[in-house]
Amino acid sequence: MVPYWLLFFYPLIFLIRDSKNESSASRLAWHFGILVFVVMIGFRFEVGGDWFNYIRNINRGYDIGLSHVFGTLSSDPGYALISWLSLQLGSGIYGVNFLAGLVFMVGMSSFCLRQPFPWLGLIIAVPYMIVVFAMGYTRQSIAFGFELIALNALADRRVRQFVVFIFIGALFHKSAVVLIPFAALAATANRLWTFFWVGLCSLVAAILILAEHAASMWSSYVASDDIQSEGGGIRVLLSATPALLTLVFRKRLFYDDAERKLWCWIAVFTLLCFPLVFVASTAVDRVALYFMPIQIVFFCRAHRLFYDSGVKTLVVLSVVVFYALVQFVWLNFANHAHFWLPYQMYPFAS
Repeated sequence: MVPYWLLFFYPLIFLIRDSKNESSASRLAWHFGILVFVVMIGFRFEVGGDWFNYIRNINRGYDIGLSHVFGTLSSDPGYALISWLSLQLGSGIYGVNFLAGLVFMVGMSSFCLRQPFPWLGLIIAVPYMIVVFAMGYTRQSIAFGFELIALNALADRRVRQFVVFIFIGALFHKSAVVLIPFAALAATANRLWTFFWVGLCSLVAAILILAEHAASMWSSYVASDDIQSEGGGIRVLLSATPALLTLVFRKRLFYDDAERKLWCWIAVFTLLCFPLVFVASTAVDRVALYFMPIQIVFFCRAHRLFYDSGVKTLVVLSVVVFYALVQFVWLNFANHAHFWLPYQMYPFAS
């Protein structure tokens, strides 16, 4: 467990120093920390619930041509392509995981740096988003990394860039296409035109990415009684609580209208996931993963709800303690935590 706690305490050290990446030393610490996260994600060995499934999948790709790679390796073309390239370069699963970790952490870094407390954002991300998600859901974690970059673009009213990044993310995990309509919902200008072309993009993306696999996805994630996402309700609740508070205190949390509108819509859909997760746990749980950034957004702004500096400090401290508790409970009591324990790294693993 020690490596996971080191990941948690590294950003905590700089949060305590109240470093906001303003000095060259703090910027260096930030980039060094991000690199460490990428290395630990990329060179993990037998870590994650689907580790052996990914190994079996990539081993099927040896000695095949590029023309056959997509049907052999994966139904997600982006992941299939990087798997094939990694095989050709001789880096195997570690090349794939390193690139996945790089995309994920570049997205996470750029997203956290936009928050009032970047180091706090990184702390919030560690227990589940980084340790569990990035080290266990490789394909979807890449899509998540592109989502974070896309959300930055949408907050800056760069709608086209948002759609492009989401489309790229969907090449690694098809479920990311559900995020494209947010471009229209969060629009503050030319809304009719935005609704039209975003709707068109959504239709094209659905046809190109989802159509061929829609039936199998429905039967696997929704209709099947055999596949249930354990802990899905708890994971959705972790996002639903800050989502509700975001809606209630939206005027005090956000100073920018476009940013406020974006996160209010994400909060609404996060809340909708909570009752639905008990109906189709796996499908809703997979989609709700894309709404986890609202935890970072709310808790990095929760101090704005108070005026006393001492209370603000107590709020930040409470957030740190809460997410430390989340990590402690998951590592010690989660049903699938043994797939992450002990942490091992290539080439040191036995």
